Amino acid sequence: AMPRAVITAAGNYTLSEPLIVPLSIYETKLTRANLQVEVEEAVYTGTQVTPRVTVTYLGGTSPQTLSEGRDYIVSYGANVKSGKNKGSVTISGTGVLYGGSVTVKFEIMKKPIAY
Repeated sequence: AMPRAVITAAGNYTLSEPLIVPLSIYETKLTRANLQVEVEEAVYTGTQVTPRVTVTYLGGTSPQTLSEGRDYIVSYGANVKSGKNKGSVTISGTGVLYGGSVTVKFEIMKKPIAY
């Protein structure tokens, strides 16, 4: 569960219900220096491409493959145009282990022309 602060009223103050404020407390901040993000080959489709990513944390004693949903969430840029660095994916730490976010650019290959 996400760390949180629960605020209740005291003295002459009343609240209909306690205020719950999520706290972004985590053990490790994900950075470009401690993260390796491998992006599957992406080919132009005319619509947003969302290639699979493999995320490895390099800041520990040995490289550790992180799990999407548990350790991080993925969000994609527009990713519609082809070309070098035209695609982007952001890895955002989640849960109590990882926080911070890293955005990585990748190439969207031109669609091969079939004759």
